[in-house]
Amino acid sequence: MNENGDIKSADPEQRGWAIMDISRRADKSALPVLLSIIEGETESNKRHVVRALGNIGGEQSINCLLSLLSSEQGLILGEIARALGKLNCIAALDRLEGLRNCETQWISECCKWAIDRIKTEAQQSAPLNPHSPSAQGADGR
Repeated sequence: MNENGDIKSADPEQRGWAIMDISRRADKSALPVLLSIIEGETESNKRHVVRALGNIGGEQSINCLLSLLSSEQGLILGEIARALGKLNCIAALDRLEGLRNCETQWISECCKWAIDRIKTEAQQSAPLNPHSPSAQGADGR
């Protein structure tokens, strides 16, 4: 067994367990392996990889997730939206807004959650504008 468990196993179920373990531990050392296997994985394991990328984070994870958001179809879009929301990825907002009213409820709900999380995080981390009404006293000074 290598450091990533059975990630290289021919058995998709064994790979799935290994991917879930990597995800649970947010194991950054496994990122190159995850990025190399995602395209050829089963749909179930691809969803596990997306969750792992959301847990691991970082620029490579975000870039992969953004690419998947533009290229994938189906229920995995909900997982991708949740991962991008968890990573507070502002760059995903336009695409997430486009999927907000998706006829598939799972995707729609995940996109709404991600959008709300990203916008809330952006508002909380934005520097306070000293000229905004909220930064001034009740009398405007």
